[in-house]
Amino acid sequence: MLDEFLSRHPALLHEVASLQGRERRFAIELPTLPTGRELGAAFLIIPDGFPVAHARVCVSETLALRVPHVESDGNVCFQGDLGPCCGMTPEERIDETLRRFLLQFFIPWGESKLDNDFQGEARTYWALHCKKSGSAGDAISEIYTFEPRPTVPRVFEASLVLPVRWLLAGTDREVSERLITSLGRRASQVLKTLVVQVPIEHDLTPLTWPRTREELELILNLRLSDKERQQCAPRSGVQATHRVLVLSSPNVDYGYMLSGGPATTDTARIGKTRTRSRSFPVRVTQPLSVSRLEPAWTYGRGQLAEIPTRQRLHMLVLGAGALGSHLVDQLARAGVGKISVVDPEIMEGANIGRHLLGAESLGLSKAKQVAQRVGSTNPACAVLHFHMTAQTWLQRYSDATIDMIMDLTGEPDVRYSVELHRVLKPTALLIGWMEPFVAAAHACQLPVDILWLDGKKDRMGDLQAVTWPHGVMLHEPACNSEFQAYTPAAAAHAVALIAESALELLDGKVVTPKVRSWVRGQRYLDVQYAGLALREWANEAGRFDGVMIERQWNE
Repeated sequence: MLDEFLSRHPALLHEVASLQGRERRFAIELPTLPTGRELGAAFLIIPDGFPVAHARVCVSETLALRVPHVESDGNVCFQGDLGPCCGMTPEERIDETLRRFLLQFFIPWGESKLDNDFQGEARTYWALHCKKSGSAGDAISEIYTFEPRPTVPRVFEASLVLPVRWLLAGTDREVSERLITSLGRRASQVLKTLVVQVPIEHDLTPLTWPRTREELELILNLRLSDKERQQCAPRSGVQATHRVLVLSSPNVDYGYMLSGGPATTDTARIGKTRTRSRSFPVRVTQPLSVSRLEPAWTYGRGQLAEIPTRQRLHMLVLGAGALGSHLVDQLARAGVGKISVVDPEIMEGANIGRHLLGAESLGLSKAKQVAQRVGSTNPACAVLHFHMTAQTWLQRYSDATIDMIMDLTGEPDVRYSVELHRVLKPTALLIGWMEPFVAAAHACQLPVDILWLDGKKDRMGDLQAVTWPHGVMLHEPACNSEFQAYTPAAAAHAVALIAESALELLDGKVVTPKVRSWVRGQRYLDVQYAGLALREWANEAGRFDGVMIERQWNE
């Protein structure tokens, strides 16, 4: 039935043999376009997996970067085939695809209504241009920048990492070193490369991209001072380095390889004992894709105004267990610039199911392994580790500048030591903990001038949502072996609560001390342990699966 439909469709011409082999191509009968707007032939593509797979429309791949929404393989990007879940028959889907192609692409192009679309998707088209222009012999395959867009031109040294061929462009050497470390074997060699970064006011399009050596040299001459031009002048002999120009618009970075760099050598193994080396000269005006790694983009996509401030702050996290390990990861991903992790314990088998770490860290320091794990995945955060008790750290590093303390140990003696430290050095404090089964989780937010004890009894037991009977804690056949039973999924609620509460306190948004709690309902309690009941303040959670409750500290 589909074959007959396709053969008799009024908008389709003859079927054309496909070079892909496993798809069918039908020429589309198109209206005449104005002079200068011709597209040539267009084809309806029916893939082998249709109707599960999506039909599409393609034109000549030579139109890529000349006509908006044409991809490098000639496929036209528009909201075409709605797919097998749309409720249409295969025949109706083909009709709709052809109709949308005409209304969304073909007619608007003929009427000059797509001419500004290159501007709206400038990043996409630059990436397409770089992909089409790249080759295995290029000295650089990708540029990663990790600093905000500059307001004035600047010249600086960057690290070219081999064999991955990534250029890490930024002036913060510590961040660069952490990035290199995180790449592991992909960073077996590091070369110095000169980068010239020039801010521009508007995003570029295929019509306005610099394409010649003369155009790039003109930019350097117009935008750089005499001293800067001398800095980035090509060098010869052993001092020769690659030179890269990055044009930074408000939304897109455009990279170019400049002339004068050393040739790239590629060594390939031939058989078991022989190798072959090939030399590739630098291609002048080679376009380079640029990806952003600065925290304001990677952690907030430019939308979170707090990220630059968080990058300057230092958090002290006491406890790197099932709760603390995940929180360190969350805080680093939220843009905190420096985290000190303190924990005296080693990773044990019983920790694996609920910890950020796994079996690869058995027998090793929790604090060190968490710091290395989080630091390698979040190079913008300096994660320090201390294999010692919280009390030892507070005595040994009492002069350290800390913007906030997080106590996740659940230990009264630690809370007392933190109290003594905060009397001498007022610091914001968040105390986070979970009740058994994660029937409730709590985050107590204490601004700089509010103490936890203040000469009174420790209040943690009074803040609980449930009065726990004796025997609810589980035991192993060893001394001091009490532990709570809970699942990682249940603990995820606690991590989210405490992470959000910590960031709110760190950002200076907590004026009065508060306790924020995630409380599970009665149905959850009944499944975990018979006879459990919520305290009066938490009763409102009883009929729900879970409720967030906020209370004033002095209630």
